[in-house]
Amino acid sequence: MIFRKETFADALARGRRRLKDSPTPELDARILLSLASGHDHASLIANDREEVPEEVLERYAALLTRRRAGEPIAYITGRQEFWSRDFSVGPGVLIPRPETEMLIEASEKLHVETILDLGTGSGCLLITALLEHPQATGIGIDVSGEALQIAERNRQVLRVADRSELQKMRFADTPMMLRGQLFDLILANPPYIPEGADLPVSVKGFEPASALTSGQDGLEAHREVANAIAHLLAPSGSAFIEIGHDQGETAEAIYRDALFGKDVRTHLDAAGHPRMVAVRPKGAL
Repeated sequence: MIFRKETFADALARGRRRLKDSPTPELDARILLSLASGHDHASLIANDREEVPEEVLERYAALLTRRRAGEPIAYITGRQEFWSRDFSVGPGVLIPRPETEMLIEASEKLHVETILDLGTGSGCLLITALLEHPQATGIGIDVSGEALQIAERNRQVLRVADRSELQKMRFADTPMMLRGQLFDLILANPPYIPEGADLPVSVKGFEPASALTSGQDGLEAHREVANAIAHLLAPSGSAFIEIGHDQGETAEAIYRDALFGKDVRTHLDAAGHPRMVAVRPKGAL
């Protein structure tokens, strides 16, 4: 394909126009032009009047086409930032979201020696918790082999492989498979979207359904996670679970029923929506 000559500024403007339906066309176009050219943001600005090589324009066009089809930027670049660190991601794993960082914030000041991450996905929660608690060891479980491969890559790159292990299992199997082990900190971001819910193309068309939906009411995984926590949480331990924005009362009730004698409370995110259930020993707050 032959492309007309363009400067970097021209190419960026064209990308913005092509991605006008994206929530972030300027950012997306800049990220994709950086990926295609190898220039970082500062270099794109410094060289904005330089002519773009044809091979770069060809790569850029292909990337714009993928983004216009709804493919998430994180899958196109193969990375997503979480807690100021880069994590590898891919189509077989849920893309880490900023709201999930609430779980790390809640656990920052705890004394933790053992960590369990239920539904580890990319490993972002387990790995971040291990890096925040350098004395701790941890286990991440997931039913997806693809997700575990990506988590393995991340734990190697971020250098926590010597303090962690990954195991393939379902939530429902963890009480038996991990029998005899207790954890100071349990983290979980289970699927919590009801089946059939209306989702953006960038989500339903690309991210794994098994990491998104959980039964007709969106609560099946919460019931299994609550049972796992009841069996595996140390008496003085804490658990933090991400929930859907409309699940404040229903999800909290599930964890309260399963974890009698614990302090169970729902916390709001920055937008004021229910986002996390915290399970702590009575009197810990």
